[in-house]
Amino acid sequence: MSNYRRPSDGIAQRPIHIAAALEERQGKPVIGHDIALYWRIFKTLGIAPETEQGSLLSSLKD
Repeated sequence: MSNYRRPSDGIAQRPIHIAAALEERQGKPVIGHDIALYWRIFKTLGIAPETEQGSLLSSLKD
């Protein structure tokens, strides 16, 4: 499992925490292990996240 660290304080950051910023920088969708897991959970439950997310999770709002 990926475990990126913030340079400022070393706190763990999962791909879901940085997906939107990476997508904006790269211009491409980002799919991390946790993002895929949350997508499947939301999809199964028929709901969408309430907060702003990367493109994969945001696609559930349509």
